[in-house]
Amino acid sequence: MNLFLPAFRRIATIHAMMLVASSVLFSQDVLAQSASPAESSEVVSSSPITPRIGKPTNHVETSVSVGSLAQLTASRINDTSTNLTTQSLSPSAGVFTTFRQSFKPWLGYSVNLGYTRSTYRYSISPPTGFTGITSGASIPSHMYEVSISYIAQKHLTNHLTVFGEAGAGTMAFAARNRVGSIPARGSNAFRPEGIAGFGVDYRLPHGLGLRAQYRGLFLKYPYPGDDLPTKLKTVISEPNLSLTYTFGRSGHR
Repeated sequence: MNLFLPAFRRIATIHAMMLVASSVLFSQDVLAQSASPAESSEVVSSSPITPRIGKPTNHVETSVSVGSLAQLTASRINDTSTNLTTQSLSPSAGVFTTFRQSFKPWLGYSVNLGYTRSTYRYSISPPTGFTGITSGASIPSHMYEVSISYIAQKHLTNHLTVFGEAGAGTMAFAARNRVGSIPARGSNAFRPEGIAGFGVDYRLPHGLGLRAQYRGLFLKYPYPGDDLPTKLKTVISEPNLSLTYTFGRSGHR
């Protein structure tokens, strides 16, 4: 019995030590497992959030311009077996204004208004090699243009944009006084026109800008009197320089 008690004490002591050690290890493992979800949430929350990128919207560019134009018209000569006809317009300066909207680089339109004063001249003479009487007239006229153009443009830089246009409209000739054989009802003449042109816009601060542009207008001369046998076709060259203002223009293009 005396020998059994010391052995029992040693066994009890060893079991107690093992029990204490296992409880300590078990508690640490439980703490580690309970802490892992919080740590993972901290990792997730600390990771950068990627912003959602929406579909970009198209920026509509709306502008108006006012400037000056130079009217330079090619003279035309028509020599037939019956007569020699010449028609011309004297060079002149005028004003030109536009309202323009561009929805995309390749999709836009422009409404154009122009005014100048010029003298329309025509003459009728016998054909080459014949003699006879030459008749004609010089008619000072107001010239009004109303047209619409299709616009395609390309932004080269934040300051420089090139564009092209094609369109149609009407040129009205209103005689300032009747000269020669112009009847009263013929003092006003309306001519359909075709338009083709190109130009460049240069951006300035505060939405302002400069526009240099060339426009070619294709039309027939006005038909002022019954003695003029034919209406010749011509090209009116109109270089112009304008000051523009663009509404709601952003800093980037």
